[in-house]
Amino acid sequence: MSSKQQDEEKKQMDIDKEEDEDEDEVEEEEKPQDILLKAAGLSNRYTLNNNKSEKDEMIKELMEIYDKNNMIEYYRDFCNKNSLNIDNGLITKWEKNQLNLLKENDEKKELAEKNEGDVEIHEVELERGKILSFTSDLNTTIKYYLDIKGLTTGKQIDKYLTILRLCLVWNDDHLYRKYRSETAKLIEKGGDWDRRNRFTVYTSAHNFRIRKFKEAAQGLLDSIATFSASEIFNYEQLVKYVIISSVLSLDRSTIRKKLIESPEIIQIIDKLPTFKSFLYSFYECRYNEFFR
Repeated sequence: MSSKQQDEEKKQMDIDKEEDEDEDEVEEEEKPQDILLKAAGLSNRYTLNNNKSEKDEMIKELMEIYDKNNMIEYYRDFCNKNSLNIDNGLITKWEKNQLNLLKENDEKKELAEKNEGDVEIHEVELERGKILSFTSDLNTTIKYYLDIKGLTTGKQIDKYLTILRLCLVWNDDHLYRKYRSETAKLIEKGGDWDRRNRFTVYTSAHNFRIRKFKEAAQGLLDSIATFSASEIFNYEQLVKYVIISSVLSLDRSTIRKKLIESPEIIQIIDKLPTFKSFLYSFYECRYNEFFR
């Protein structure tokens, strides 16, 4: 390796280290759930719910999120799935807002290219990806992210985790599987424990969705002591998914060791009475209660 290559590699490692130190300061506070996943959850519950008053509350909250974030394609998809009329006035307003946001981003990138370094330029590029993730469709957004080159290893992994999160939002299992393998390669190459943990939770959530409950249970159980992927769901929701997937797929001895005797589960289970009953009635063979 030439001295120039060694210098470049050292510089890259230093940048990764600085970024990780900055992120460690932010990690102390639990991140809220990704607003796109929150909207997707509301959309799914609206479609499955038959209670009119509850549906009215859901659509009110959902439309506030759509309007605040100019979520053009999500709104179209929601209306089409639920046979609702599309408000073209809203679409026009959001498209205008989208153009303004992208124009502002173009100007920021131009300034960054003149006055800043690669790190600042990439920050502006990633900011544009975030704009598109709210205002555009899945394929357009993924294509843009994939075109961003020259990121540090950590930021490259974050880029792919964002793509996976968008695949979860759009319920696209095919694309999730496609980009999961790319993410796994990057994680093996240089992922820190936090990114590895988050990747495990993302993939476990996907496995739960496609009814691979044993794989979901194993991944979630591996993550429960060091859980940090609150952008997917909060800790209570994690425990709920652990209980459901474990009861559906694991034997009693494993359930006893991994759940019944788990300090993490014991600490929170009393806050989840329905799930406590579900877990213990199964483990103790109280099937009348379990099937109630």
